[in-house]
Amino acid sequence: STLSPIYPDLRGGGMPFWAADRISDDEIRDLIAYLQDAYDPGATDTGTTDSGETTDTGTTDTGTTDTGSNCGADHPMVGHIANLETYFHQVSGTAEIIDDCTIEIRDFTYDGTGIDVRIYGGLGGNYVDGFPMTEDLLLPGGYDNDTIYATLPDDKTLDDLDGISVWCIDVAVDFGSGMFGPP
Repeated sequence: STLSPIYPDLRGGGMPFWAADRISDDEIRDLIAYLQDAYDPGATDTGTTDSGETTDTGTTDTGTTDTGSNCGADHPMVGHIANLETYFHQVSGTAEIIDDCTIEIRDFTYDGTGIDVRIYGGLGGNYVDGFPMTEDLLLPGGYDNDTIYATLPDDKTLDDLDGISVWCIDVAVDFGSGMFGPP
């Protein structure tokens, strides 16, 4: 039996706009992730700056290091640096631990695409068991040598990480990462 007047050979309840000649699997995943974020009643309002950047990612176009953090700076890892190695989506940058709960990523470059991509912390390069430190980094036009900030969740300390990743949550892929060490 025919299920679609537009696509006569469509069977099994599939949606016609999912056809490979119309939209790729990656594009449909991005669309679903966007819609989930946009219509999640428990989600926070993202807001935007005049430059169009989302405010919930902690991004800034001023290059300032004043994050307004009330964290101390007495952990031995404060000042440690991780250079992000590029794996996918043009990720690069230098991450520095600037206080007991804040990481600044300078010269951050990332094409801004993917499905729910966040800055993740982890131990020993294991980000599957890691934790997010930003909201989704989706940004039309991407990031080009920007400065962004990642904040440790309340239940984590610097002892819970030795590396940082630009991590795609839904497909468990490391777009770029680095291990922290003394400057």
